[in-house]
Amino acid sequence: MNASSYVNLENQKPFSQSIIWDWHTHYYQVSGVNAWSGNNIPHFITNSPVIAKSYAEMIFAFLQDLNRINPSLEKVYLLELGAGHGKLCYHFRKHFDKLADKSEGRLPKLCYVLSDFVDKNLDFWKKHPRLQPYIEAGEVEVAKIDATQELSEIKLECSNQVIKRGSLDAPLIALANYFFDSIPADLFYIKNKELYRCLVRLDIEGKYRDAPKEELLKKVKITYQKKRLPGNPYSETFLSGLISEYTQSLPDTYLLFPHIGIKRLHNLRKLSNKGMLLLTADKGYHREESLILPTHNLEGHGGCFSLPVNYHSFKRYCINEQGEALFPNRIQFHLQIGCLFFLHDHRVYSETHLAYERFINDFGPDDRFTIKMALRNLSGLSLQQIISILCLNGFDTDSFRDYLPEIFKRILDEISEDERWSLFQIAHKTWDNYFPLGEDYNPAFDIAELLFKLDFFKEAIVYLKLSTQIFGETTQTLYNLALSHFQLKEDDQALVYVLKILKIDPDYEPAKILAEDLQKK
Repeated sequence: MNASSYVNLENQKPFSQSIIWDWHTHYYQVSGVNAWSGNNIPHFITNSPVIAKSYAEMIFAFLQDLNRINPSLEKVYLLELGAGHGKLCYHFRKHFDKLADKSEGRLPKLCYVLSDFVDKNLDFWKKHPRLQPYIEAGEVEVAKIDATQELSEIKLECSNQVIKRGSLDAPLIALANYFFDSIPADLFYIKNKELYRCLVRLDIEGKYRDAPKEELLKKVKITYQKKRLPGNPYSETFLSGLISEYTQSLPDTYLLFPHIGIKRLHNLRKLSNKGMLLLTADKGYHREESLILPTHNLEGHGGCFSLPVNYHSFKRYCINEQGEALFPNRIQFHLQIGCLFFLHDHRVYSETHLAYERFINDFGPDDRFTIKMALRNLSGLSLQQIISILCLNGFDTDSFRDYLPEIFKRILDEISEDERWSLFQIAHKTWDNYFPLGEDYNPAFDIAELLFKLDFFKEAIVYLKLSTQIFGETTQTLYNLALSHFQLKEDDQALVYVLKILKIDPDYEPAKILAEDLQKK
């Protein structure tokens, strides 16, 4: 491509201030929840029932610790930053409530606060049928938070309460789940113990210059220039100290520095005089040797992008603030999960430490995801092995959809009664985990089809009716309803559906055949 066909959009701009962040923000604002329903942004690993269970176990343990330390606590707030579609909240509440219901000791009430800067997402949460019962019970709240701005208070939109600085009498729990990879960070280059700021240059082919913002990121060419900094770029001591450490300790390398992420944590800590616990998961690195980056590239997701998170900086910040940072002591392949105690008495939280060891360090969501990826080819597995994989994956809807064709193949052969009832239970658990995002997939129909093949006709009817309520009436759904009633010898009801089908489509041959069979009786 001839260089003269390119137009310059930006030059000599610090990475964290580049216009690419405006495009990135615009994409989320325009897309709302559709950013995830279209599978542009990977989100399975951080929003599955598996990781929700790990979070629930850790926070349950933390509340047990709090109750032991201060039995008079009435309420604790859990704030999820950049909650997006809200699916994690639903999975979390289900697991956490099971633990709380079985707890013998009294625990403080937990209020889960969903937050985001996109108004569409907040509206989606308030109307979502899976979240509404929790909102009505005061167990889930909604707040608008822009992570790029200073945070002095949090307004809870459902109750109209305001959390101000120093107003909480319990530690705040913050949850940053695939969050830090999507907010601005500074990009530096270190060479011979000198610090250079990376400046962005953006060029685009002239024919794409006026393309919509959400399309520009796919077309733009990004290059970097380096400018030596004469002094420390930060006035805040908690940032300037960190960057000085890196300048002296690291060899020649690019360095992504999460200055805004650290600033937001610094703000959040001020909401409570009792400190803060941070749970965070993302792709990234927390060991100093992993900071060495010979090149720097963005990972694009359609109209947005993400960065590997420099968790080493968060860990050093926490330790410098007299806290404690837990990260996996084994290599993780897809996901780093950290637990940061911004608590001066962090050693007394023994249950929380043990929960981290059990549910993250010993065998955690990253391990489960690695196994899930390895078992995508099910051709050599038995039905019982497939059932165990569905259990391992937490009965998530995506796994059920992917494995269902193989299940149908297996149940064509002889199936034991134990396997039949096990699949019956899995079907219900899968539906219980379904959190609709407006995607095309119809799990109610698939569950009904499985139950029908297993001779659970009454239960199949329940899910077929759910399918019509959510996805509307189709000839196939109505026909399956007719067949289910026919199997139950409920001929009058079967005929009702058959006639409805023939009114919609007089040439629908299966319905015509079934109508003849019914009329012969």
